[in-house]
Amino acid sequence: MKQRATIIIVLPLLMICSKNATDEGVVRIGKTTVTKSSFDAFEKIVRMYPTEAGAYFPAFRPTISHLVETEVIFRQKGVRAIKDSLKNTANWQWKKRYFPAQIFYQDYILENLGVPDETIASYYEAHKDSFKVTVKGDSTKKDSTYFRPLTDVKRTVVDSLFLRMNKPDSAFLARYDSLPEKGELHIQWLQYVRQNASSIFMKRLYKETTGTPYPDSLSDIFGEGKYITQADMDVIISWIPETRRHFYETPEQKRGLVEWLVKWKLFSDYAEKLGRNKLPPVRQAMDWAWKLNVVYCYVTTVMEPALKSTITIDTAMMLYSLYDENGYHKNTDLLNNKMRVKNEEIMKMKVDSAIVAFRQKYTVTFLQNDWKDSKNEQPSVVLSTADALRDSGKTTEARDAYETLTKNFVFFPEGQTALVELAKLQTEQQMYTQAIENYRKFLLLNPDQSKRCNTFFMIGFIYDEYLDKPLHAEENYKWVLKNTPECELADDAEFMMLHLNEPMSSVEELRGEAQRQGRKIDFSDEEVITEDTVQTSMAGGARQ
Repeated sequence: MKQRATIIIVLPLLMICSKNATDEGVVRIGKTTVTKSSFDAFEKIVRMYPTEAGAYFPAFRPTISHLVETEVIFRQKGVRAIKDSLKNTANWQWKKRYFPAQIFYQDYILENLGVPDETIASYYEAHKDSFKVTVKGDSTKKDSTYFRPLTDVKRTVVDSLFLRMNKPDSAFLARYDSLPEKGELHIQWLQYVRQNASSIFMKRLYKETTGTPYPDSLSDIFGEGKYITQADMDVIISWIPETRRHFYETPEQKRGLVEWLVKWKLFSDYAEKLGRNKLPPVRQAMDWAWKLNVVYCYVTTVMEPALKSTITIDTAMMLYSLYDENGYHKNTDLLNNKMRVKNEEIMKMKVDSAIVAFRQKYTVTFLQNDWKDSKNEQPSVVLSTADALRDSGKTTEARDAYETLTKNFVFFPEGQTALVELAKLQTEQQMYTQAIENYRKFLLLNPDQSKRCNTFFMIGFIYDEYLDKPLHAEENYKWVLKNTPECELADDAEFMMLHLNEPMSSVEELRGEAQRQGRKIDFSDEEVITEDTVQTSMAGGARQ
């Protein structure tokens, strides 16, 4: 076969494969079954997605949850307007080049070194005897033979074909003062090509496409009317986080971006020319690329602003949380920072809860144990199971079930009930700090203020009985006495305060409160967290 230094082109190359009989289903969403090949295509697109993923979606979801939730969000009625607005944008048009180019580069250039699949298969069949393996038998068995499958020997085949059709080029040979022997030269040539495949194939394709060598000057390839325009550059700049865009301001840095665009344009066009964009794996991948593009846009431009507007944080409750951590609460900077962190935490929980509500519109059935999540369960069923486990003494399993609720369904009533039940179990298991954190989270998230008395009392009790922090205990008992004096635990709170290790300002006044004769406890000698404290600590009101 005559040697040549151009990429092999064999047309037509429309390898339209029939569906693999072993392509088992992974998950069924409504009436749609997602197969293993589709799942693999989704994973591939997620790994190569060119822009930053959202902070709230997908965040750190398992891949199977990411896939299921992408599909159910894509099906929402409100998504249609996003689809219409995105399909003709320059951003999506470039992504339609970027994704096929990446797949082509990985599957055809890196793996195949530009050798067509059917050429590889033909070579394998023609030289199959060289891949025969004989297994020696023993006294009871005869020798057996088998052929190593193409998947095991593909690299050997690719190397042989590439070396037949591609001599070492001048740029590679210029590295040597004296050439090594032929075998070593071929090994180093293959290593060189694989290490520089992106650049080598870009330049070859550019010359094949335009009829001219790839230019050395940026101005010859970039600018108005050139192969890459400023409008093209604007797209790729928009994919880079704003905090990193200053790294691409010099001509040399811009040249790197331009070369990326050149590669995507060349590789995607060449993949289409070879018919590789019609291969089922590529079509599956592009379907997911479109869905991800639409869903990410919908989440960030529609869902997040709507949910953010519903967030209110009770600053008084946050002051108590700050007191838990620091033992004081008049520090505006610390409080502001904690409010920002909590706002982000609540926003994430709201997004998760909204997406779970989307999921509940469909029957989601996981078809393989290797890929499933716990968001598919009904909160009421999980809570009943957790309660039964707790009542039967299986505290570890019960704690896991409550944690599933607090992680996946915290804005559901069952999730907030689980916060309290989890805190109780954690108290029993001497996980006191975690228990207090869950009680505080309940105070922030649950709208039923009638439950605050019990919650504050339990926090005070943990500080008093287990953590030996009488001042912290006193702050929480005082909240009960000042804000909910008629609740059932008010007398207990008062009794506990009377027996704290630290002296109280006025035992007589506390006893008077216990008798409920209309007198109020005098807190003037103690600093108590109240709405007045909030106003002092935070300019601009008690709620954010």
